[in-house]
Amino acid sequence: MVVDGDDVHAALWGMPVRGGLGLLDSARGLAKLELYARARRVPAWITPQTSAEELMHSLFRSDFGRRAGEASIGLLAGVTPAEFTAGQFLDYVRAAGSVFKLLTFAGGAQDSYFEQGAGAIADGLAEAFTGTIHTDAPVTEIRDTGTNVEVIAGDRVVECRRVVVAAPPPQVADIAFTPTLDDYRARLYAGAHMGRYTKIAVIYRTPWWRDRRRTGTVIVNAGSEIQMIVDATPHRAEHAALAAFSTGRGADLLAARDEADRAAVVVDAIESALGPAPEAPELVREQAWASEPHLRGAPAAVFAENPDLERLRRNHGRVHWAGTDLALAWRGYMDGAVGAGRAAADEVAEALRTDARHTAESSRPA
Repeated sequence: MVVDGDDVHAALWGMPVRGGLGLLDSARGLAKLELYARARRVPAWITPQTSAEELMHSLFRSDFGRRAGEASIGLLAGVTPAEFTAGQFLDYVRAAGSVFKLLTFAGGAQDSYFEQGAGAIADGLAEAFTGTIHTDAPVTEIRDTGTNVEVIAGDRVVECRRVVVAAPPPQVADIAFTPTLDDYRARLYAGAHMGRYTKIAVIYRTPWWRDRRRTGTVIVNAGSEIQMIVDATPHRAEHAALAAFSTGRGADLLAARDEADRAAVVVDAIESALGPAPEAPELVREQAWASEPHLRGAPAAVFAENPDLERLRRNHGRVHWAGTDLALAWRGYMDGAVGAGRAAADEVAEALRTDARHTAESSRPA
């Protein structure tokens, strides 16, 4: 369903199935957005400096459509349309294959989730790793000596043949590189910032909304501190859960409240959309990614200009690049992170084979 102010509408693909001119305007705007994203050349009026806010005003004529567009950009990138270039927004849509894939759950952007949380992947990899993993050791310097790489974190120095940097661009901007990064990468990374994104899990004893034939999926138009609510109840779980997401300007407003007020705002948003709950929440937990010092936000970096991702993915000597921020498909999503990671791993494997051949050739007697 879609919540717009005090109005609650049933929805299909994130659009209300009733709503008169607002519905027609939303459908028209989404169709035009799809054409722009698929076109090899966008209209001449869309320049590298054109903001997504200007694009929204072109696509949607109604206040409803523009609020829906702002909410969508917040959920995609954790920013307001004024902070996002039109080119980056169109790239997001293009990389997903369709605007409707971004808006839908089954077969779309929110198709699946990890029952034990995405952190279970990192935990599983750590358990299988035979070396030493150093936590709370932010890298401050990376030196490419020409024969190996020195990665420096405080008083700790790790030497390796190649290194993959998968940190968010704003964090990479704080790392000193030898040789220095090229001007293009340095400029884009220095001007990048992360989106503001907060997830709040509300745990109930039972999935009471299902008894009312509600899916638990709610999209809230811009202006609210909460932009989306989804049913996050794991299979075979003893408890039920709704997850609420606060992004961009909404996340800023929510962060200014104290913990009790934040929980109350979320519960109120849930009950405004799904009706009064027959039971009180057993637990409310939140994760504000902007407060994580090694992430600084989510889901991906927002650049001051539309980035040339192919150029940013090129290796810098023995330094290679990965991370969902540089993904060519599903940027900002787990799929994007995996795809960029695989590409970097293939690149490093080929580079190591080349290094080995050069070493073997140089060691042969003349």
